[in-house]
Amino acid sequence: MVLVECLECDAEIWDNADKCHECGTPNCSVSDRKLLEALDKSVGKIFLFFLGFLAIMLIIAVLAFG
Repeated sequence: MVLVECLECDAEIWDNADKCHECGTPNCSVSDRKLLEALDKSVGKIFLFFLGFLAIMLIIAVLAFG
């Protein structure tokens, strides 16, 4: 953990704190990290859906054309 300065009031807060303990401003580093984690999960789901779609299309093509 590292101390960083709040963007609003310049108070020192931990880098993993959700918000500043002085003024309540959200900590950007935590918000960005949560957003990136959510994005990684959704990209993985989309990729798996796409692979499943390709597999189904391949099976249909094999069954249709033998």
